[in-house]
Amino acid sequence: ADFMGVAVDVLFEKVLGNNVLTIEGEYKSFEADLSAAALADDTAFKLFDGTAYFATIAYLHGSPIGKGKVQPYARYTNKDPSAGDSSDLTELGLNYVINGHNSRFNVNVTDGDDTAKTISFGMQQQF
Repeated sequence: ADFMGVAVDVLFEKVLGNNVLTIEGEYKSFEADLSAAALADDTAFKLFDGTAYFATIAYLHGSPIGKGKVQPYARYTNKDPSAGDSSDLTELGLNYVINGHNSRFNVNVTDGDDTAKTISFGMQQQF
């Protein structure tokens, strides 16, 4: 089958005194021209066919709290498949950034069409 995909990602960061504003967005469009046999096979892997996008805004506070800095953020995600129902997800979260991407903690709340409201805790550690 034929496949065409387009993805555009934009990232903007602005230092505001000791703080940093981050805005990011991404748009994807995929066209997977699957055969009738592939569509009928429930066990076959099917590529996503449709459009999706997300937008994120975050604000890193420059004043440290303990060893790190806090970064509240909001993210909105939308999926619009060619076949099936559209869905969206809203995420509100807080990062505690100790050393950039090398060490951070996260707590977030998500709510959307496909999932129940969830609360997640995470940690990222890179050496």
